[in-house]
Amino acid sequence: MNTALHPVLLAVMLRKMKEQQLNPLSVDLKTYIDMRCFDNIGLKDIAEVFGYNPKYLSHYFKKKMNVTYSEYLRSFRFKYAISLFELGLDSVKNVGLL
Repeated sequence: MNTALHPVLLAVMLRKMKEQQLNPLSVDLKTYIDMRCFDNIGLKDIAEVFGYNPKYLSHYFKKKMNVTYSEYLRSFRFKYAISLFELGLDSVKNVGLL
């Protein structure tokens, strides 16, 4: 099964982030995480990509986004699955396999 994000859903989610007036690092982090939400990525992987210490990113995420990294990832995956259902783009069985 293809776990890539549907382009329309990704565009809508990115637009919502920009509307929230997040700072550039927050937008970059969210975009990176959102695009790889079904990959097995952790804060260590993200820290390597962005050149930060994983502990710093953990603290930054909690402070700037008011949720932990794992909470954000779980929430994003959940909202994405709901969007697939609402738009009729996938079945319950396929979404359950994400």
